Amino acid sequence: MLVIDGQINPNFLKDSDSFKIRNGVGMKDQTLYFVISRNAVSFYQFAQFFKDQLNVQQALYLDGSISSAYIPQLKRSDSLFNLGPIVAYIDQQNCSTQ
Repeated sequence: MLVIDGQINPNFLKDSDSFKIRNGVGMKDQTLYFVISRNAVSFYQFAQFFKDQLNVQQALYLDGSISSAYIPQLKRSDSLFNLGPIVAYIDQQNCSTQ
């Protein structure tokens, strides 16, 4: 867990030197926030974003080191590693039911 009941996980060190691209998910007001860092960050910095910027009460760490994203709207197409599990959002307005 990154954020537990609105607090940064106490196991994270504020001055940690372990920096990686990280991704996670949090929820606020029935909205899921999937986040991937653009630059390498520590666990503490990543958790702090969920707590302070998104104001989520709970946030879960998903992955680090091999984190990648394909977000055409942001012109982001990471291809660092072969991917396994994938989370995708598909706008139903653009889907056909044929």
